[in-house]
Amino acid sequence: MAVVVEHEGQLQLMLVNLETPEIFAREPLLSAGLDRPTHPLIIETENQNLVVVRTDRAEMTCMDLQSGECVWRYRPADEESLLIWTLPVFRVRDSLLCAGERLVLHDLQTGEVLHHLTDVFEAPEFLHAGGRVRMIVGESGDVGQNDTLTCYSIEHFLALVS
Repeated sequence: MAVVVEHEGQLQLMLVNLETPEIFAREPLLSAGLDRPTHPLIIETENQNLVVVRTDRAEMTCMDLQSGECVWRYRPADEESLLIWTLPVFRVRDSLLCAGERLVLHDLQTGEVLHHLTDVFEAPEFLHAGGRVRMIVGESGDVGQNDTLTCYSIEHFLALVS
């Protein structure tokens, strides 16, 4: 079982063996305390079972549920990143999709950024993804403006071209 708790002033991802009930792994998480981290996302792959958590500092941590080892950690280049809302992380095939100032697709095994979409929205408050990368993004409008709900469908593939 994976839980995120604050322990002695430090946010931590803890792995608990339910048979013994003992904590067998702890990983510190970087947080500003503006919003709660995402619920732990449990991911079953052919080789291992993983858990992924994202914090309000846009840090994403992946741990192996059996060994308790940190598999990878992604931190944005801008160490001062702050997310007003910590939106959920979604598994899309062999990738992870998350949103902050932009939509980002990460490699599931390494955390490496595969692709990002910028200028899609300003401050998303809702994100849902599913299927073949179909996304719904919600934003509150400014005073006197309507709220928006935008749907995206990417039917083929994303390519990172440099």
